[in-house]
Amino acid sequence: MKPNYSFGCSSSMPNGCLLNPEGSRMIFFEECKNSPKPNLKIHTHLFYTNHLGEPGGYKSSEKLKIDSA
Repeated sequence: MKPNYSFGCSSSMPNGCLLNPEGSRMIFFEECKNSPKPNLKIHTHLFYTNHLGEPGGYKSSEKLKIDSA
């Protein structure tokens, strides 16, 4: 059974990267492989970006519940 996610305009778990409006930070979403299906967790990795909007430096990581991610 695939969970139903009601946040944003997508019904799937976050996947990939988002760039903030200023272009100074990027967040990368990654599924936790060992996370149990009823309680899915997502790794989020925050990076500083360079002038091209590419990762330029690591800031932090968190392991979040799917709703928080």
